Amino acid sequence: MDTLGIMKKLLLKLCVLVLLHLLQRTDSHYIVDYLPGLPGRLPFHLETGYVGIGKDEEVQLFYYFLQSESNPTTDPLLIWLSGGPGCSSVIAIVNEIGPLRFAEQVYNGSMPSFVLNPHAWTKIASVIFLDQPVNTGFSYATNSAAYKYTDVQACKYVYEFLRKWLSDHPQFISNPFYISGNSYSGMTIPVIAQFISNGNTVGKEPLINLQGYLLGNPLTFSQESNYHIPFCLGMGLIPDELYKSLEMNCRGEYIREIDPNNARCANDVQAFNQMVRNINVEHVLKPFCKSDDDLLRPHRILFGERVLLDNSSLCNVKTSVLLIGASIWGIGLITLTSKKLFMFGSGDHDLMVPFQSTQVWIKSLNYSIDDDWRPWNLHNQIAGEGDTQHVLTNLKSVLLCSKDG
Repeated sequence: MDTLGIMKKLLLKLCVLVLLHLLQRTDSHYIVDYLPGLPGRLPFHLETGYVGIGKDEEVQLFYYFLQSESNPTTDPLLIWLSGGPGCSSVIAIVNEIGPLRFAEQVYNGSMPSFVLNPHAWTKIASVIFLDQPVNTGFSYATNSAAYKYTDVQACKYVYEFLRKWLSDHPQFISNPFYISGNSYSGMTIPVIAQFISNGNTVGKEPLINLQGYLLGNPLTFSQESNYHIPFCLGMGLIPDELYKSLEMNCRGEYIREIDPNNARCANDVQAFNQMVRNINVEHVLKPFCKSDDDLLRPHRILFGERVLLDNSSLCNVKTSVLLIGASIWGIGLITLTSKKLFMFGSGDHDLMVPFQSTQVWIKSLNYSIDDDWRPWNLHNQIAGEGDTQHVLTNLKSVLLCSKDG
């Protein structure tokens, strides 16, 4: 069985077990003390549950809440929104920032084992992992109409979720709050931040103590995919000759509005497709898992993408693809009423959203540089590069490019 198939089976078993626990309670949330695959009581606080959204609570958003292992009364509170759109937040819990990792072992069909992640964000922050938009993970709607919405409407659902969740957990209202996520959430998180800011301004309670947002390799603008080809050149994945031919024949426009009569450009793009089709676009140094390309379907619909970048995915985008109806380009940096921190982190081996495109987008905003591009160090070793920019005179954005190879 391929790696993707194994991961799907493992995550399905985990999710079914959590759901069975939920069925034992009729409350809005449930405390999970044990997980199969990890011996003993969980060494962290895990809560799961639903929050009803909409006039008749026709949208039911499912969440996992992991309390900070340090000082939850004062540590930051984050909400994590996975990309896709339609990627389950379980992926972030067991494969990205959460406290669990699958133990590396030969799969024999039995229940997987977990190990603890010593670098989990939950060591220093409480994190809400939200299955959104509706039809993602365990989130669902009670009628067919609720499955049809725009990106902006989905952002309003998240804002309503936060206000209801905080009303049910008032002990976290005063904690510093950040919105965080990756990939496609770069489109939606800034809008959610604006909704929060607007709501705070007019006094919608509970007020949310928004301090900023954090984005990893975020989708930001419609020309994002044009930077796949320069990225591949820089990583040595395509030859110089092909890049020069693409540059000359396609004139820098590889994705949208390719002239159907431009046979040379079409041939070059086809050659590029063949060279990169078996590369793991989320991390070019990691093994490639063959699957359909559902994860990239929203990008193709938005951008008319012609470059073939296949990927393995545990995301339900087949439905959510139909729901993208509102253009929100250019809302990335927004007008808030007080000083906030916007941090954009870009892994330098991510081909899905290359770091070059994030740099170009930030530069296009034409804000002044507060702190020039420089190395940043961890334990006396260079861990990446970064700079700081003033935004609208009272905000700051930080771009970090991490060496994740």
